[in-house]
Amino acid sequence: MDTKTDQSAGKCPVMHTTAVAKSNRDYVPANERVLWKKCGLPERWRHEALSVRLAMIQLYILFMVTPLFFLLGQVDRHAIEAARDLGGNWFSVFKEIILPQTMPGIVIGSIFIFVLTMGEYGTVSVIGQGAVSSVGTFIDNQILGIQYPQGAASAVLLVFVLILGVFGITRFANLREEL
Repeated sequence: MDTKTDQSAGKCPVMHTTAVAKSNRDYVPANERVLWKKCGLPERWRHEALSVRLAMIQLYILFMVTPLFFLLGQVDRHAIEAARDLGGNWFSVFKEIILPQTMPGIVIGSIFIFVLTMGEYGTVSVIGQGAVSSVGTFIDNQILGIQYPQGAASAVLLVFVLILGVFGITRFANLREEL
């Protein structure tokens, strides 16, 4: 096993390791427990839903921030200045000027995140290590268990839920008029 440690990260070193097979399907770093102890993280967090949620937040936050960043750059600065000159506080300026102009970005980011997280398989299976389940892992378990009709029906149901979810999210803003 080849292990290199980068001590420049401070207390929690960055570990570069080769993976060791536990079974025919699960690959874990050979020194995973050492890494968790050096980082000071509780070992019970290793394969919990909290770990999966934090990984998904880190992975998908960019899909929400990018449309907001783009539309916040296009907010009319003169309208904000005029509202402040007319005595508007920060909340009323946000509610009446900034929020309506950035609503398409919020809707687009919500659609991105909703669609990507509903079908999430990789992050849940790698971080959760079978202890955490999602729609993607449920469908995968059915297909691997040679239950093809149930797996196919679950996948089609997921597509219908995604269509209804996107339709419901787009009801909050009329994207054609606002973009």
